[in-house]
Amino acid sequence: MKTITTSLILFALTSAAAVADCTMPNTPSMPAGDKANMDAMLAGKKAITDFQQSNASYMQCLSEEMEKLKGDLNSDDKATKAEAQSKYSELTDTYNSAVSAEEQLVNDFNQAVRTFKAANP
Repeated sequence: MKTITTSLILFALTSAAAVADCTMPNTPSMPAGDKANMDAMLAGKKAITDFQQSNASYMQCLSEEMEKLKGDLNSDDKATKAEAQSKYSELTDTYNSAVSAEEQLVNDFNQAVRTFKAANP
């Protein structure tokens, strides 16, 4: 399940990477809560925090790219407007995917923490 989720997240996040000069952060791997020790869990927490900071920068970059397109969205030239709408829509989808990826990563880590706690009462 986690492999499928990670694959879907990576696919969704890379869809508009070519549109903007924004760099998508690498998604960290999750520790296996039932097999990990405390050091691995703490390293996982740090990896999540680092990812969240990088993802915030990535989303800010996407927002800035979207802002740059706003002038073209009101263009009188139909081709310019259509291209801007397409790029804006793609960037919006990528931004939303970045939010979803972060939420999924945090949910996966929280599940790993619950599993760790159950395995290490």
